[in-house]
Amino acid sequence: MRSILMATLVLVAAAGPAWGDAADDVNAGYEAFLRGDYPLAIDFYSRGIESGGLTTEQLAIAYGNRCSTHFTLKQYDRAKVDCDTAVELAPNDAVAYNLRGTVRAAQEDRTGALVDFEKAIEINPDYAEAYNSRGLVLRRDGETLKALESFGTAIWLKPDYVEAYLNRGETFRRERHYERAIADFATAIGLKPDYANPYIGRGATYQAQGKTELAIADYRKALALAPDNPFLRNKLKEVGLMQ
Repeated sequence: MRSILMATLVLVAAAGPAWGDAADDVNAGYEAFLRGDYPLAIDFYSRGIESGGLTTEQLAIAYGNRCSTHFTLKQYDRAKVDCDTAVELAPNDAVAYNLRGTVRAAQEDRTGALVDFEKAIEINPDYAEAYNSRGLVLRRDGETLKALESFGTAIWLKPDYVEAYLNRGETFRRERHYERAIADFATAIGLKPDYANPYIGRGATYQAQGKTELAIADYRKALALAPDNPFLRNKLKEVGLMQ
């Protein structure tokens, strides 16, 4: 089970004549993104960017939002180009570096990703998302203890951070620290009971312990919430609940 945090730069329209039609396009792009209409979101962001009506700060946000959209579509090379521009326009924006780091990680440039996450943390030491992102890359590099520390810092900074609990729980599960994993998944369930992934993670942990009935109970809960989750379907096959 793999959780990826994608940082999204949220555009907030400011009052005044500087925004106008260009800002309307970028806001419309963000609304389209939230609806899941990603091609339309890209069209709106591009119109705003090309209009010449945005300030430097607004352009950075627009490029960052378009980067997020390309990332969601797994268009990583295009996302990287937009993220590079966002960082150039806003070199002191921690979110922009975290977003580019996420793109670099998807491109398997883990060294570059870590550089960006460290820069985001340098700019904003209280940025929980950057610690979580860094933890994911460290885990993939086999730096388990450092990954756990990074997830732990994210949780300390943001105690209701569901994805950080999931990622730390998954790391504990892989290291066979099953009780710690179960505790993290249980916390995530308490924070977001309508989210399938914590049930899947806890079910996989119970399954690894040989507690098949408990695993099946969690998988059934997850199935009701996410019937098309491919990881869940594989786990259901393992316990004989699905062909």
